[in-house]
Amino acid sequence: MKMNKKTPKHEYILIITLLFILLSSTSVNAGTSLLWRKTFDSSIIKTGYISNFKIGADKGSEFPLKVVMTEKSISVLDSKGKIARKIPLKDYANTAISDDGTTIATMTGREISISNIDNQIQGIVKIADPQPVVLPQHVSFELSPNGKYLIVISYFSRTIYFHNKKGNMLSKHRFDDLRGAEIRFSKDSHYISIHVPNWGESKSSGYLLFFNDKGEKLWRFDHKGSQARFEDRKSTRLNSSHIPLSRMPSSA
Repeated sequence: MKMNKKTPKHEYILIITLLFILLSSTSVNAGTSLLWRKTFDSSIIKTGYISNFKIGADKGSEFPLKVVMTEKSISVLDSKGKIARKIPLKDYANTAISDDGTTIATMTGREISISNIDNQIQGIVKIADPQPVVLPQHVSFELSPNGKYLIVISYFSRTIYFHNKKGNMLSKHRFDDLRGAEIRFSKDSHYISIHVPNWGESKSSGYLLFFNDKGEKLWRFDHKGSQARFEDRKSTRLNSSHIPLSRMPSSA
């Protein structure tokens, strides 16, 4: 890549490397190989899943990464890892993209639009909020990893909404205080946990909610401590294979 005077001092580069582990009867050698490198227009906020792939695969095989979201845009990558097109973003903080890179959700005013990666609108979700003006801090939302449904949490209406990607409501659940609620998904998108710190006055405990992908509440667990939080990890995944439903407490 040629550099010029307009090149910013800080580049935003995404690199994919592969760790080769070579086993033999006498030694173990490990090394890394640079497979791909790309500079983007601003800080990288999120990337899609990196799918399974093989080195030296047939020409028909696709590049393992489909989308990269930055502060300024969503880049859609082609089968060779080149940027096929860009979707500009006005406010990345009010935009969500599914882990599989198929679905985008954007909040504008009192609406959340759901679109596919071709930027075609699939559905619209009206935000039910009693306030005359809906501010970003009043509402949070997340797309499931497979992009098939959207969860919206409204702090003022104290309600959790489940919508499919066409915008149709699957279910809604009202609770005491949803401020600071955090959403986690299982990798297969089948289960969701929502932790609520319960910041209300005179509260001495928070609670954990567990749902399935149909928006049905499976159980609720109350815990001591009104401002406890999820462990701070980069991953927001639950391993559903480690959650035996037969051991879950009954719904509260």
